[in-house]
Amino acid sequence: MNILFVLENFYPKIGGVETLFLKLASALVDKGNKVYVFTSGAEGLPSQQSYQGIEIIRTRYSNRYLFTFFTWFKCIRLASHADIIHTTSYNAAVPAIIAAHVNKKKSIITFHEAWTKLWFKLPNMSAPSKLLHYLFEQWILSFRFSRFIAVSKFTQQALIDAGIKEAKVQMIYNGLNYDEYHVSDQKETSKAYLYYGRVGVSKGIHLILEALAILKQKGKAVLLDLIVSNDKQSRKHLQQIIDSLDIKNHVRLIDQMEFQELKTKVRQAKAVIIPSYSEGFCFVAAESVALGTNIISSGRGALKEVVGGHYLEMQSQTAEDLARCIEQAEKDDWQYREPKTFYLQDTVDQYIRAYNNLLNG
Repeated sequence: MNILFVLENFYPKIGGVETLFLKLASALVDKGNKVYVFTSGAEGLPSQQSYQGIEIIRTRYSNRYLFTFFTWFKCIRLASHADIIHTTSYNAAVPAIIAAHVNKKKSIITFHEAWTKLWFKLPNMSAPSKLLHYLFEQWILSFRFSRFIAVSKFTQQALIDAGIKEAKVQMIYNGLNYDEYHVSDQKETSKAYLYYGRVGVSKGIHLILEALAILKQKGKAVLLDLIVSNDKQSRKHLQQIIDSLDIKNHVRLIDQMEFQELKTKVRQAKAVIIPSYSEGFCFVAAESVALGTNIISSGRGALKEVVGGHYLEMQSQTAEDLARCIEQAEKDDWQYREPKTFYLQDTVDQYIRAYNNLLNG
C-alpha cells in the first residue's frame, strides 16, 4: 500500500498521539508499505526528511489554521499516488478530505474527541468562539470519509449520536508501549499532587487552582506541581490566576521535561489530577495507570474506560467537589478499579486490518 498521513503534528514533536502515529507509520514501512506524512512545519526542521523509512513532508506553516486552509494544493499532489489517506481531527482533516475527493481515494479519520454541544458548556470562552468551534466541528463531521475511527467507546457513541452512520464508525483504542513504563525501583510518593499535559479550556485547570484556594481557606496546605507548555501567554495567564487566588505558595509551575524525568515525576506524585470536562481517550490517565499512580478524575467522557487502580471521581464539575476529593485523598481513602491495558501493538494491528478491509471492500 501507499499511505499518506495528513497530520497536524508529527515527529520530532512527541506526545501520545504523535508516538502512536510514528509507531503505526514505522510498522507499515516494516511490512513493505510506502508511507508519506504531510505535516506542519517548525523552525529548524527541514521541509523534507526521511525517518525510519517514513517520508516526511512539512509545510512552511506552523499555525494550525494556516495548515488547514493553505495546504490544499500540495496535499492534493501528494495524495495522487496514495491508496489510502489517513488524518485526524480537527485541523488536518480539511486538506485531507479535499485531497481524497479530488483524487477519488479511500480516506480514514481518527477522531480524538467529538464534543458537539459540549462546546457551549465550556468555561472561559466567548459565545462567538464557542459557536465557531461548534460549527467547525460540525463541518468536519459532515465530511464523507470512508471510515471514522473512534479512540474509545465514548467517542464511538458520540460520533454515532452526531449523525455518522454506525457502519462507518470503528473503535480502536489508542495504545501505549508498556515497555517504556516498566519501573523496577520501589515507589517513593511525594506529598505533591500533579497536573501535566495540554492547557485548554476543556481541561479544567482552573478547577484545581480554585480547589486549592478553598483548601487554603480551610487551613489545609496542599501542594500542586503544574507541568505545562513553555508558551509564555499560557503561563502568564496561569500565573495571573494563581496570584489572584493567593495560592502561589501552593503551586509550582514547572517547565516541560523529557519523558524519563516526567515518568519519575508522575510515579512519585501523590495523585495525578484530571478534572477535564470531557476526554476522548486521555493519554495522561493511561500513563498514570501504567505507572501505578493514583488518579483524581472528573470521570467525564472516556475517563471511566481508561482510569483504573486507586482513584477518586468527582461527583460534580465544581472546585468544591474537587476539593472534597483532595481531602479524601489526604486520608488515603481511595476507590479501586482493576487497571486496564491498552497495548500499542494491538492498536497498530487493528489499524492495519482496517486499511486492508477498506481496500478490499
